[in-house]
Amino acid sequence: MLARPGDSNGATLFLLVHGGVDKKRNRSRASEEPFDHCLPLETYTREEPMNKLIEVVGNIVAGLGVLTCLGSGLARLGQYWNVVGFQTMILFNVGVGLMVLGCLAKLHLLTSK
Repeated sequence: MLARPGDSNGATLFLLVHGGVDKKRNRSRASEEPFDHCLPLETYTREEPMNKLIEVVGNIVAGLGVLTCLGSGLARLGQYWNVVGFQTMILFNVGVGLMVLGCLAKLHLLTSK
C-alpha cells in the first residue's frame, strides 16, 4: 500500500524518509528503490569502535602468542629448559593459548558482520 502526500496518518513522513514523490510518474519513489539513497546499515551502528578494539587486541594477542611459541621453541632447541622461571613447555602452551584467543577474536568479528 502506497501512501499519498496528503494522508493524515504520517504518510508525509514516510515519503520524506523513503525518497519523496516522483514528479514525472506522480507516485512514491519508495516503491521502486526503497533504500538506495540511505547509507549502509554499518554506518549507523555504535558497535564499530568495539569491533575495531576487538580486532586490534586480537591481532596483538595473536602476535604475542606467535612470539611466545617461537621463543620457547628456540629456547628448547638451545637446551634451556627454564626461561624466566618457567619451563619452556609451559611457555609454549601459553603461546598456543594466546593464538587461540586471537583466533576467537577474529571469529567473533566474522560472525558479527
